[in-house]
Amino acid sequence: MRLRTTLFHVAFLLTAGCGGSTAAGEAPDAAGTDAGHGADATKDGPGPDVAEPAEAACGGCNCGQPGNPSATATPEQACVLAASFGGVSSGFDMACDAFCASVNDGGGAGYYCTLPQPYVTAYAEAADAGADAGADAGPQCPAWSGGVVVECAYECLGRRTDGVDDEPAQSGDASLGAVFAGRAYLEEVSVHAFARLERELAAHGAPAELRRDARRAKRDEIRHTAMMARLARRFGEPPRSPEPPSTTGVRSLLAIAMENAVEGCVRETYGAVMGLIEARASSDPDVRRAMERIGADECRHAELSWAVAAWLAPRLTASEQAEVRRAARAAVAELAQAGNARVVAMLDERVWRQVA
Repeated sequence: MRLRTTLFHVAFLLTAGCGGSTAAGEAPDAAGTDAGHGADATKDGPGPDVAEPAEAACGGCNCGQPGNPSATATPEQACVLAASFGGVSSGFDMACDAFCASVNDGGGAGYYCTLPQPYVTAYAEAADAGADAGADAGPQCPAWSGGVVVECAYECLGRRTDGVDDEPAQSGDASLGAVFAGRAYLEEVSVHAFARLERELAAHGAPAELRRDARRAKRDEIRHTAMMARLARRFGEPPRSPEPPSTTGVRSLLAIAMENAVEGCVRETYGAVMGLIEARASSDPDVRRAMERIGADECRHAELSWAVAAWLAPRLTASEQAEVRRAARAAVAELAQAGNARVVAMLDERVWRQVA
């Protein structure tokens, strides 16, 4: 349960515009779950140990997307972005997605964006002043000179697996329909990933609770696929499905551990927080409800990943464990350059470095 609580807390701090270092002795342990996996689930798991991320990193989210530099918005553009996701620092919205796609030469869709906290604070103060003065409804833009640096990070939901193409065909536009069609595709990739995980855990004699939780995660991902597909159709884009895995044999414990470290302990942990951020920030009630459910489910999936890592570690050689840790560190480093820099920094501080 402790990891899930930590991820909810990180999402709350980021959407509330707070942050900073964890006080000595307060850092939550990333171990432990509510499914009987043991109280030290991450002790022998991958231990990312990376340099601080760039001040304003943007782009691919370890999902094979092209990199995208930070973008400087005009004060007017920043005001629209702040209004579109409720004046919090991070979020996903059509305005955010279109802005980030436009600075990436119009390509792709599915961007989160993050505004600098000083601007968010100024926006909130302007909104409060407008409300006190009885101003008409609508965004109250703060007085601001110069540009506003916006971090654009491609979203990263779902668990990938070897043998399944994780890049859906892009329609080339930045519409919400394209965003949700891409999400539905990635959620269906995760269905295959957890089906394989359950099968391989059984083949290697893993505890029943790990197999049960992998099976539950597969059912979650089936539901997530349907939720995202409905939103894609609502916004005018038919969802697409991935081809089933090209390989179905049982892999070695090392291969399973490598994939679990990168896709679960790193990407799903990160993706869970990004989903919770969107749930808090989205102005669309249907999107908000969907992401609340998905974000909560992904927190459980992250807990499962750490528990699987703890079960696998003592069954690997010392050199294999070191290889898994290197893969995890590389995945975190890629997120630091390609994802939401603030999310990566806080997870590195509160989760990943706890097991370094």
